[in-house]
Amino acid sequence: MKRDGQAYKVLTQLFEKNSLLVSVSEIQGVVFGYLTATEEPCFESWVEDISDLVVWDDIDTDLQTHLKNIFIAAHVEVVQSAQHFTFITPSHEAPVASQLTAISDWARGCLYGIGLGALSREFFENPDLEEAVNDLAQIAQIELSHAQDEDVQEDLEYCFSHVEAVIGLLYRAVRESMHEE
Repeated sequence: MKRDGQAYKVLTQLFEKNSLLVSVSEIQGVVFGYLTATEEPCFESWVEDISDLVVWDDIDTDLQTHLKNIFIAAHVEVVQSAQHFTFITPSHEAPVASQLTAISDWARGCLYGIGLGALSREFFENPDLEEAVNDLAQIAQIELSHAQDEDVQEDLEYCFSHVEAVIGLLYRAVRESMHEE
């Protein structure tokens, strides 16, 4: 698991310049969730699906390019490994509160992206998959009050690692279910 704090800074500025109401981490989470839960992910379909978060024609071409690159990079990471990702979040040196916010945003975005995949309720009747999604929901609800805890950095690393494992599990399960049909 890697974190790209530099890309996070650049993209955060672009998001602010374009008045987006979602965070960089949340959008990347949406991408990963969508790629994980969609049988045949397509960039153009994703752009349409997120129109309530990002109105494509209202953002500048520089941000459009960056978002397309996030989609492509995530697609490569999910398809090639489904285990080790580069998170666009604050670096390890950033204040703990911003790191907690970012992993919470990422998990919330991922749940939104999974929802875009329109998986059936039956898919989540598998206890392991239900637990994985519930774990994402718990990470999405992390409270900033934990930012003062002594072992929070260790907990953060666990959250990032766990999110990677959940995405890998969901991706493999979706692909296996496609082959069963």
